Amino acid sequence: MKERLCFVGHTHELKLIGFDGKVSQHIPLKKGIVKHFHKDRKYIVNVGSVGQPRDGNNNAKYVIWNTSEDSLEVRFVPYDIEAVVSKIIAAGLPKVHADRLW
Repeated sequence: MKERLCFVGHTHELKLIGFDGKVSQHIPLKKGIVKHFHKDRKYIVNVGSVGQPRDGNNNAKYVIWNTSEDSLEVRFVPYDIEAVVSKIIAAGLPKVHADRLW
């Protein structure tokens, strides 16, 4: 990877993967400010996904990269899951898609 940072998503898991050229480090991302970044390492920031959490917390999650401070802010946002479940069922989509939101 040529760039220092790579953001990926749609994986349902928040995670920071650091690589120093020899060893990779996997750090689960939690709500709040993250400042684990070193200038001599490369990182993959796995931003997870908004729905269908795999961490037991069903809030929508997203990150904000602060280029000035070289930091990441992880935010959790509650949303109306019941309304989304109702829309999934009403649209005739498989029930498993609705069940995964809880």
